[in-house]
Amino acid sequence: MKSPISVTIFDDSSSEHCLGCGERFELVIEHLKEKYGDEVAVEHLDLAEPAIRLQHQEVVNRVKESGLMLPLVAIDGVLRLCGGVEYRTIVEAIETHKEVGCG
Repeated sequence: MKSPISVTIFDDSSSEHCLGCGERFELVIEHLKEKYGDEVAVEHLDLAEPAIRLQHQEVVNRVKESGLMLPLVAIDGVLRLCGGVEYRTIVEAIETHKEVGCG
């Protein structure tokens, strides 16, 4: 069986820009699971949690060094989207990822 495409949403709930993000992310995740089932594994990671922040220090560093806006979306470990988590945009990124033979 083929491994699922990994979609990771990074955000920081301690940010003033993240009011209500968690609920929105959960809705996006729910819709992605409905569309793709086991073909895609989706997770939401909150960088405000110290253990997650430590585990994903490279993402934290890229945000600081490059001025990337959260939330970020990584597909199979590669950052693909920044500054928003919209269902259609993530679907487009997943479909592009599949078309170019990465997943």
